[in-house]
Amino acid sequence: MKAIDGRLVLLERDYESLTAQKAAILAGDTAVAEARKAAAEAATRLAEARAAYFTKAAAANEGVNAAVGDIQRQIHTSRGHMDAASAEAERHKRNAEDLSNIRNELIQEYDAVASEMWDETNAVCPTCHRELPAEKVAEMREDFNVRRSNRLTTINEKGLRLASKDKIEAEKAAASEQQLIAEAAGREKEDLEQKLAALQASLKQPEPFETTEEYAALAAKATECRENEGNAAKNAGEFAASVNAKMTALQNEIHELQQRVGQAAQAEIQQKRIEELKVQEKTLSAEYEELEKGVYLCDQFTKAKVSALTDRINDKFRSVRFRLFVEQINGGLKEDCEVMIPDGDGRMVPYAFANNAARINAGLEIIDALSNHWGVTMPVVVDNAESVTRLLRWHTLRVNFTDGYAETYFTVDLSDIVDIPKTGDNSQPTLLLGIALMAGAGLAASVVIRRKRQNG
Repeated sequence: MKAIDGRLVLLERDYESLTAQKAAILAGDTAVAEARKAAAEAATRLAEARAAYFTKAAAANEGVNAAVGDIQRQIHTSRGHMDAASAEAERHKRNAEDLSNIRNELIQEYDAVASEMWDETNAVCPTCHRELPAEKVAEMREDFNVRRSNRLTTINEKGLRLASKDKIEAEKAAASEQQLIAEAAGREKEDLEQKLAALQASLKQPEPFETTEEYAALAAKATECRENEGNAAKNAGEFAASVNAKMTALQNEIHELQQRVGQAAQAEIQQKRIEELKVQEKTLSAEYEELEKGVYLCDQFTKAKVSALTDRINDKFRSVRFRLFVEQINGGLKEDCEVMIPDGDGRMVPYAFANNAARINAGLEIIDALSNHWGVTMPVVVDNAESVTRLLRWHTLRVNFTDGYAETYFTVDLSDIVDIPKTGDNSQPTLLLGIALMAGAGLAASVVIRRKRQNG
């Protein structure tokens, strides 16, 4: 790095020296400056001569140009008068047409009302169809005539107010007057345009400045000065080009060394950052291990708690089991709450996949467990019990039938039952027994009705 820094210092000194040489060449070359000044003066003289030539030509047409400008302004004014008068004429024409249409409509309405006649059928009563009294008919006829006269008067007044002949004629006269004004303005504009054309034809058109002897002499002098400037600049430019080439080479080498210095500094910064990240990685790894340990302990606690909860619930049942959670592939637990029933081989299958007999016995076992837990005894009626070979329930009375009818009598003897557990249920056994008998009778009736429907 120290060698590169020393080399950079030397190259920058050489570059500053060449820059000073280039500035001295450009500033001290009087030949180039004089040639450039002469070329600029020649171009200025040529431009001044061109301007003077056109100024002289314009002075010859000064009077005609003034007249042309005045006529152009008059043409503009005449065109404005013509357009305004034409617009007014069109407006009055439209007004006259609108008023004529209104008048024709009112005349048609007036004729229609005037043609209305008294209807003699009005002299007959519409209810009893008898002729009305003469004085009543005369009164009705008089009323009809008055109303018709009033309507005609209203139409006539409306016509006089909105579309009288005088108003229509006034609009037509105004349209004609504005049309005449527009035509007069148009003729005036045409006359002025003819005068303008004659004045423009009389303008003196000068010859192009480039065809004059003055232009040829000044242009030749300007060309000569530009050539002298180019030759002088060429000589100075060749020397300056060699200096520029050296400066470019130095600048490229300086840029390359600066890049190397920047890359070395960047590599040093990156190495320091790598060391910092290694230290940070060790710290984070230790923290991660502690967190993994905590997560593992939480998972084990959750699984133990879930297992204890499941065992506690399943202890309430003889064969039915509740699967409250399912362990997933990633080790997590998913809520399930699925009833599991043992099949013929002793395997636990979900309730939905068990046969009908297994589902019925599972339901009876769940009812028994809930009854024992809450201290409530209730009768249970099992429909479609013929599909079950053995009901796994204590104190069960089963009624079967083969010909569509079933009838039975039974007695509940409570004398042999001792030490009835105090469940907190204060209901009377006789009432419950009656409910059970009614339920059994209802079951028998439903079975009989269903068999009759099947056999009928």
